[in-house]
Amino acid sequence: MHRGDPTSREIGTFHGFRVVQTLQREGPLTKRELEQRCQLSRPTLDKIIESLRKRGILNSGEHRAPSSGRPPLTYAFNPLIKVCVGVDLEMPALNTVITDLDGEPLWEKSQSNLPLSDPSKTLGLVAHQVKQGLASLRIPKRSVLGVGLGIPAFMNGPNDTVSIQAHNLPRWKDVAVKRELYRKLGIAVHVDNDVNFMALAENLRRGQGEPVLLYLALRQGTNQDLRMGSAILFNGQVYRGAYGNAASLQGMYVKLRKRGDLIGAIRKALGQDRNEAGLLQALNEHFFLPTVNMILMLDPSLVVIHARLLDDKRETFIATCQRILRKHLPAAMAARLRIEASVHAHRPGANGAARFVAQQAFAEPKELIAKLSS
Repeated sequence: MHRGDPTSREIGTFHGFRVVQTLQREGPLTKRELEQRCQLSRPTLDKIIESLRKRGILNSGEHRAPSSGRPPLTYAFNPLIKVCVGVDLEMPALNTVITDLDGEPLWEKSQSNLPLSDPSKTLGLVAHQVKQGLASLRIPKRSVLGVGLGIPAFMNGPNDTVSIQAHNLPRWKDVAVKRELYRKLGIAVHVDNDVNFMALAENLRRGQGEPVLLYLALRQGTNQDLRMGSAILFNGQVYRGAYGNAASLQGMYVKLRKRGDLIGAIRKALGQDRNEAGLLQALNEHFFLPTVNMILMLDPSLVVIHARLLDDKRETFIATCQRILRKHLPAAMAARLRIEASVHAHRPGANGAARFVAQQAFAEPKELIAKLSS
């Protein structure tokens, strides 16, 4: 073996990881470009590329038009070598997507009318929907990198279970969601708060340029109510706190005192309808003021608000947020505060969950090649 030649272990770990990661982020690239970016000799790079091509991890791209001479061949990461599954147990809806490793959706489905009071039945429907999607794409379990599940629940960090205790959601007590879904699917499962995954999808859509992003979400509840959630990202990474519940606004919701159209009532309140003034006051207490406190503590570079269920009143709601937040913040902080509507509109929770699965894989250099090759 010549000096600089890779061992099979090197191909499968550090050097191979660098080549795969570089092509996944920047490809397609020529061998010369890969040499420069990965700081590898040509013999080492040749053997790594050959090994990764045999495993199906890389594809040969097109010949790039040169300024002179023979056109060089380019290489690209194969995003279809594995798939990721993202599930958003939104309550009352269930949203599922299957994506390639670049986050491109291959299959998606939504379902409502879930048996939310029975965790086992609910998780059974989650597993059924995942299996249905994989079957429709003819994808075997071995080709699934993992399943990400977002759920509006309290994460019981030490014992790896979740609980739902809010008055506006079904009661779940110490449910082993991760273990139960793995038993039903035989696929690795990652569980997190639903809004954390929504924030991750938003940040990726925006290009990951924010040092501190505060994400706020309004979501339809299960019983004439509007529930609220939030998430914090530091340099693109979700901050979960010690046990997984940082900034989650657990139990925050607004409910109509009488039966009727909640979203319509909120839209009237935002339109200064005096009959709905109490609803706007409830939003002030449960959403706006907690947000002021988070801004004071975190000093975010951007505040993103997901409120698409308000339709044509979404911009009015965000303008109301801006007015109230700036009223309660120090002048210097209020002047530089950026508050914007979310740009990731389509199933952000499920898509964020799928992207999280891929991120986790690419964060493990020693295991990535083995996972992609299995």
